[in-house]
Order: sequence, then structure tokens, then C-alpha cells
Amino acid sequence: MTQRPSVSITTKSSAAKLVWLPVPLLLLAILVLWQTGSSHSYESAAVLLGLNLVFTSLVSFFIVILAGWSFLKHGQGGLAMMGCAMLMWGGSAFAATVGGHTGNYNITIHNTGVLGSALLHLGGVLWSLLGATAVRSRHRSLLAAYLTAACTVGLIWLLTARGWLPFFFIQGEGGTPFRRLVLLISMAAFATAAALLWSRHLQTPSPFLQWYSIGLGLVAIGALGLLLQMVHGSVLGWTARAAQYLGGVYILIGALTAIKQAGAWELLLPGRSLEEVSFRQILRRATIWPALVLLALVLLLLGLVDYLLESARRVDHSQEVLAQISQVEKLTVDMETGIRGYRLTGERAFLQPFEHGEAALPAQLSRLQNLVRDDSDQLRTLKALRDAHRVWSEFATNVRNRVELKLPTDVALHLRGKDLMDALRARIDGMQAHEQIRLAGRSRALARLREISFAGILLGAFLVAPLLMAYLRHSLERLNATYGSALATVEMERERLREVLESITDGFHVVDASGRFTYFNGAAKRMFVEQGVDATALIGQPVSGMFAATPETGHILALQRTLSDRVPTEAENLYAPWQRWYATRNYPTPEGGVATFFQDITERKRVEVELARNAAILRAITENSSDLVYVKDQAGRMLYANPTACRVIGKPYQEVLGKNEIEWGGDTSETRTIMENDRKLMACKGAETVEEIFTGADGITRVYHSSKACWCDQVGNVLGVVSIARDITKRKEAEAALARATAELQGLNQSLEATVEQRTIELRNALSELEGYSYSVAHDMRAPLRAMNGFAKLLESDYGPQLDDTARNYLHRISSSSDRMDRLIQDVLNYSKIVSGELTLEKVPLQALLRDIIETYPNLQAPKVQIMIEDPLPAVVGNLAALTQVFSNLLGNAAKFVAPGVVPEIKIRAENQGPFVRVWVEDNGIGMERIDQKRIFQLFGRIERPELYEGTGLGLSIVRKATEKMGGKVGVESERGKGSRFWVELPLPI
Repeated sequence: MTQRPSVSITTKSSAAKLVWLPVPLLLLAILVLWQTGSSHSYESAAVLLGLNLVFTSLVSFFIVILAGWSFLKHGQGGLAMMGCAMLMWGGSAFAATVGGHTGNYNITIHNTGVLGSALLHLGGVLWSLLGATAVRSRHRSLLAAYLTAACTVGLIWLLTARGWLPFFFIQGEGGTPFRRLVLLISMAAFATAAALLWSRHLQTPSPFLQWYSIGLGLVAIGALGLLLQMVHGSVLGWTARAAQYLGGVYILIGALTAIKQAGAWELLLPGRSLEEVSFRQILRRATIWPALVLLALVLLLLGLVDYLLESARRVDHSQEVLAQISQVEKLTVDMETGIRGYRLTGERAFLQPFEHGEAALPAQLSRLQNLVRDDSDQLRTLKALRDAHRVWSEFATNVRNRVELKLPTDVALHLRGKDLMDALRARIDGMQAHEQIRLAGRSRALARLREISFAGILLGAFLVAPLLMAYLRHSLERLNATYGSALATVEMERERLREVLESITDGFHVVDASGRFTYFNGAAKRMFVEQGVDATALIGQPVSGMFAATPETGHILALQRTLSDRVPTEAENLYAPWQRWYATRNYPTPEGGVATFFQDITERKRVEVELARNAAILRAITENSSDLVYVKDQAGRMLYANPTACRVIGKPYQEVLGKNEIEWGGDTSETRTIMENDRKLMACKGAETVEEIFTGADGITRVYHSSKACWCDQVGNVLGVVSIARDITKRKEAEAALARATAELQGLNQSLEATVEQRTIELRNALSELEGYSYSVAHDMRAPLRAMNGFAKLLESDYGPQLDDTARNYLHRISSSSDRMDRLIQDVLNYSKIVSGELTLEKVPLQALLRDIIETYPNLQAPKVQIMIEDPLPAVVGNLAALTQVFSNLLGNAAKFVAPGVVPEIKIRAENQGPFVRVWVEDNGIGMERIDQKRIFQLFGRIERPELYEGTGLGLSIVRKATEKMGGKVGVESERGKGSRFWVELPLPI
């Protein structure tokens, strides 16, 4: 029967566009109420009955009648399934409210019916959307479907009334695992059906699909709220019910809009006709439905197992509670026996059970409270038990005190103790009786659940297997019915594919599983004919007969790999007998053969070889050139730089690539000028030769003769700049020097040589006299200083006791000043020696030198100073005496300039700097400001007050001058309060 085309109705009003708004609002409300939680119950049986009858049962029965009538008219199986779904939804709600049961029975009936309704809804939607095959025996099919749905509702009601279904809800604890599984499946099925209908509505706008899909979504949200509620009748529960009632309203509106749209009392689900359903879709449905059924059975089985384990855990919990109650009872009996024996005999041995019970009973009661915390009745009884124990404990303490004081104990006292103990035991017996009742109920529920599980598994096995077989048989019949048309379609597609293959310019051939040619397209035949081979004669011949598999025939090796390993392969190689290059792509075919596309690429290979040869020549020229060769793009970014250019820039190729001059050379006038020259050149699209100045990584400024040309594409668009720069610095210097020399040479040549020689002699004599004078002055100055120091020390030793503190302070100042002056003279002499003398350089091992310095100076030895040397330190080129002076000064300063009370810690390490080695002397001293780091290397460059740290201010000047005389450099990195890191850079032996 043909399907009536649906009429699209588009509503432009704002209200129609916001019909989906209750979905997120109710979802948000349910989540908020779930997070806030509420233990209050607002039960109203009359209100619940009225709402269920109006918004669930009546709406459902209306849809049931309308869907049944529409099914009889159009034969859509999806309508019948959706009618059954509404029958189960409304019928279960009706049975739950008017069936004569309350509480958990109603929840079980309604939740089970909702599960059946959700699965039937999903099945009906899938049936309608995947294929709309008309059902032939409509009256009998509809009657059987509706009777089955009604009987299922009745069976659920009967099983629940008999107590054969597992518990679904525990007030205060929420749903059981079985209920959670049922509601989860229901929610997923409703949400999936709603999503499918909504997606179909987006493809074919329909008010019926719009309202119906939102209604199912609201029902799914209601199932979520019921899943999350912990107390039946809470605000969360009523919100979930409101979502489901609103979903019923939406479904009713959807049905009414469908009636208005069709102009008749009927529903119509949009779907695909039989002609639109492909062979693959039918095959997919034949496998999906059995898989879904098996998945549902597995989920139900997992739920049963989960519930069985939960029931067994509750039985074990009750047994544990009873055991704990028995332990408490034993302790109370021991306490009573002990205090009674002590009262009668006065023997303290009887108090041991009492004292043990008094100590252990609080902990046992706390453990019992943890076990029964989910039972409010038990908690109240336990509270009364604690109160009774406290009263009895006070009584027992009073009895013990009376016995210790040897006071009389009368019968009234004995009767009071008995009454108190009876009250205590009554509480214990009450808890035992209550828990034994719970244990019996849980044991019966566990046994019943085992029986139901076993019966359900057997019923499912015997019921589901025939249904699956019937479904598979029906699907195979449909497959058989469409197989002929599918074959015709395949043949048509094959013919179309053959036409496509014959029209392409690439060669194409097919090889079967045994490696024999079965097909050549027209392009392949023409390629073979050009080489004198008839491709038609090769049909049925093995590939190996035409092409021998050798390393030179890589395309045949690739084809054989595809044939054996069933993987796509590619190859490019020269076929020597034909002197032609071919590119092949091989793909495995479903029949076990290989389909091959091949293309003659001889011309392309010839061009590639020529380009590669030219590129190799150009690369050899540029990379071995002493000139700077580089290419930049339109933005000035480096695209290529030869090794000479990278060496001048001072950066590796990877750091230069993709950057402009400012990024790798800094923002200087030189880099800006170079970039401006490039921009001018690209603007005029020409070529020019300019002289450019650039300071390289070595700090030397050079002049370059740059030949630049604008780089453009074939249509004249500017791509960048190509430049070759030659270093003409020496030529420019020579030109300048030649000009100066020419101007001065006239009249000065002869007198210049005489003047230079005379001044050289005078300078040597002056330096010799100055050195002798320095030593003489130093010797003459040090003699009275030593006398002053000696007499001061004699005066202090001989007349010290007769002098007052002021006089002794003066003597100490004289002595320390003379010592400082002597050191200053010695440092001046050392500095003058380094400045005026020539140092003999040799290979000096730093490791041995530093260890000799540390062993020589006591102030550099532990425990005064902690010095760590990182092995190994290399040998350097230098002067032994000068190096000794350098490192003794650095180590002395590191040990001296520390905060009071701090033990100096010095670390010496080395790091390679190309042909040099940098030796670091790191300390934990007082450090210095950045502004002082250059001044300390100057003569008398002190930055600390002399009264805090003694010194002459020449030590670091000597270090700097000695290092420079040896061809090295010295520097420091420091922060105030964070120590200093001095470094000395010296040349390495070649």
C-alpha cells in the first residue's frame, strides 16, 4: 500500500519556536533538586490518582485508539508498535493507581510498564524510519499486538501482587539495582526515540514529529528524576512526574496536529518506501535487531546478578548485626555476673568481668550503631539501650562503692539492680527480634529472587530463541525478494564502472587470484600497442610470462605483494626493455585479485632528473662559495642561506630559516638599511648592486658588495629577493689606508723610521728605569713599614699590661695599617710586573694547579671553607705564575666576601666555549649590584667598606690584566645577597 505523502506545516510564531524550552528547564530543575536533596515526603494518593488518569492513562488510550485506526488504514507496523507502547504506559499507570496496592508495589508496576513502553517506542520509530513495509494481515496483527500489550500489563500486576518481582524501591535509600537498570534502559530508549524523531523532523519539518519527539524527551527526563529520587513523594519525585505529565500533553498535542494536518482522524509516521530501502539496509536490520535483543538480555542478566549480590549482602549484613548484638549481650551478662559476685562475696576477682565489660562495651555499641545506621527503629532502640546501660552502670558503681565501704546491701537494692538489668536486656532482645525479622524477610527475598532468576533465564531462552529465528526467517525472505533487483543494480553499476574505466587516460588492468590478466582498459591497450604488444592476447596469461619479477621491475614486485598480502602498494621504476618509466598503484579486489592503475611518467622523470642535476650544480656552487648567497621571501624572511652566510650571521641554518634580519640580527641601523634596500628592489622589480655594512657574530663590522635581483613568478608576481654578497672589507680598508699613506708619505718616510726607532729606545729605557725605581721604592717603603709594625708589636708585648684600652687600640691600628700598606705595595708591584713584563705561555693543567693553591693557603681549607671542584678540569694555555695569582685572588675573595656567620661554599667548574674554556668560580657570598660588576675590575675599585672587608682593591685588577695578557677574558654574574659567579675564559691547547 502506498504511503500518503506528509504535508509540511511551518509555524512562524515565537511560541512554536520555544516548544522545546521545558526540556532544559525541567532537566536543570531535576539536577538541582537532586543535588540539594530532600528527605520530606508529600504523598497524596487522590492527587496522584487524578493526575495519572488524566495525563497518562486517558492520553495514552486516546493515542492507542488513534494509532490502531491509522495502522488499519495504512498498514505501518511502526504505528502498531507505538500504540502498544502507549497501551503499556497508560495501562501500567492505571494499574499502579487503582490496583489496590500502595508503596513499592505501585512503583514496581509502573516502572516495569514504562520499560516495555520505552522499548516498544524505540522499535516503532526504528521500524518507521528504516523501512515502511505495509503489514498485510492488519486486523489480526493489531488485535494480537494490543492483546499482548494488555496481557503483559496484567502479568506485571499479577507478578508484583504475588511478590515474584524483585523489590524496586526502599524509602530513604532510593532505587534498588534492578530498578536503576530498568529506568536507565527506559530513559535511553525514550531519549533515542525522541532524537530519531527530531532528526527526521529536521529533514522533513512536521509539527507532529516536533511535538511527539519533545514529549518523549520529557518522559525520558521524568525517568531520570525517578531514577535519582531517594524518598518517594519528594519534591524531586513530583517534579519528575510533572515532566512525564507534560510529556503526555505534548504527545496529545502532536496527535491533534497530525489530525489537523491530515484532515482525518489518523496518524502517519514519515518513513521510506520499499523502493528506497537498499539491499544493505535490509541486511543491516537483519543483524541489528538480534544484536539489540541479545544486548538487552545481557543487561537484564547483569541487573539480576547485581540485585542477587545486593540481596546476599543485605542477608550478610543482618547476620553481622545479630552477631554484634550477641556480643553486646554477652558483655552485659558478664558485667552483671561480676558485680553480683562482688556484692555477695566481696572478692575483687569478680570485678574483672565487670571492668572488662565497662571498657569494651562503648566500642561495641559504637560498632553496632555503624551497622544499624540505615534503620531508624534500631537507632532509637540503641539510644534507649545506651540510656539503660548508663543507668545500670551508675547503679553498679554505687554497689561497688558500698561493698568497698562495707555498707549493708539490702533486698531492695538487689531488686533495683535486677529491674535495671531486665530493662537493658529487653532493649537487646528487641533489637535481636527486629533484626531477625529483617533477616528472615531478606532471606526469603533472596530465595525468591533466585527462583525468579532461574525461571526468567529459562523463559528467556525458550521464548527469545524462536522469536529471533522467526525474525531472521522474515529478514531472509525480504533479502531473497530484493536479491534479483540488487543483482540487476550491481550489473548496471558494473557496466557504468566499465564505461568510466574505458574513458580514463591512465592504464588499468585486473589480475585474478592466480596472477593471470583478466581485463585491460582502452588506455592500457594503446600503451601496449605502442610497444608492439597485443594486450588482448594477454588475457588469461600469467603476469610472470610477460614481466619477469626482478629488482628492475619494481611494479611487478609491488603487484605480487598486493596479491599475496592483500594490501595496497605503489611503485615507480624504469622498465628497461621498453625504456619507459611507469608509476603503478595496486589495490586488492574482493575476488582475491589485484586492480592496477598505471601511468607513463617517462617525460616527468626526464624533467625531474634534469631539475635534480641543475639543483645539484647550483647547490655545489652556492655551498662552496666564499660569498654570502641567500634568498628571502616578500616579507624579508630567509628562505635559503649558504654556509658562508650562516657563519657570518653566527647562527645555524635552522635558526635563520623563516626569520628576517631584525629577528636574527637585532634591530639596528644596519639591518634596517638592508631590509629597506630589499623593499625598494621588490617595488621596482629590478636588479641592483649596493654596498651594505653588517656586523657579524664575531663583532667585526664588514662591508659587503651585494648583487641583488627581484625574484618573480611566471606571471610577474613578486616572490622575494635573491642576493650574492662579497666581503670587500679588506679592499675598502686597503683603499682607505692607501689614500692616507699617499697623503702622508711625502716627506715623512725617512724621518718616520728614525723617529720610531729613537722613541722605541727611549721607551725601553724608561720602562727599565721605572721598573728599577718601582722595586727600589717598594723596598725602601716596606723597610720602615716593617720597622713600624715590629716596634708596635714589641711595644704591645712589653708594655701591654701598662697601657689602657685606647693605647692598645692605637697600637692595633698602627699594626693593621702597616700590614695593609705592605699588602698594597706588594699588589702594586705584582700589577706592574704583569703590565710591563712578558708572560711565557705554556700548557698548564688546571686540576693540579687549583689543588696546589688550596693546599698552600690555610684560609682555603676545610672546615673554614667548603670548596668543590667538578672533575675534570682541562689543561689551558697560560702562565703558571699568572694563573696562580688569578685563581688565588678569586678563591680568596670568594672565601672573604661572605655574610657574618656563613661558611663559604665555593664551586669550581668548566664549560667548553669552542677553542676556549670558561672556568666558573661560584660562591655563596654577599654578591653585588649590577652597576658595580664592571667597576670591581678597575684599579682600587672597592665596593665594600674597608672596616667590614679588608683589602687593597687591586686583586681583581690583577686578575683582569693577567687574564688579558694570556689571551683570555674575565667577567662576573652576581646579585646582591645571592652570591657571585666569576668566570675566566682561557684558550685551550691546540
